Amino acid sequence: WLWRGRKSGRTVRKNGGTREQYGALRVHGRSVFAHRFALFGIAALYRKDKSLHHCDTPLCMNGRHLFAGTTSDNLRDAEDKGRIVRVRGRFARKPVART
Repeated sequence: WLWRGRKSGRTVRKNGGTREQYGALRVHGRSVFAHRFALFGIAALYRKDKSLHHCDTPLCMNGRHLFAGTTSDNLRDAEDKGRIVRVRGRFARKPVART
């Protein structure tokens, strides 16, 4: 179930990479990530929990693919799935192989 509405802006990181786009909507005048709204509803505006994806698809809105977690849970999940690595106790994105 991919979000087909407005998306967050693609941002360029300091290392030259880009941040994935997420679905976005406005609720009570505030911009909210669509996957957070799908998981938490209106409480997404106030909760500090993250909405994590089992499927690792930023635009996914399927409630079966979403679960609540903290920032630590999100980092651990990314490490377990091989998206980031721990370097001297800090997390870093895995280098992209250039061809």
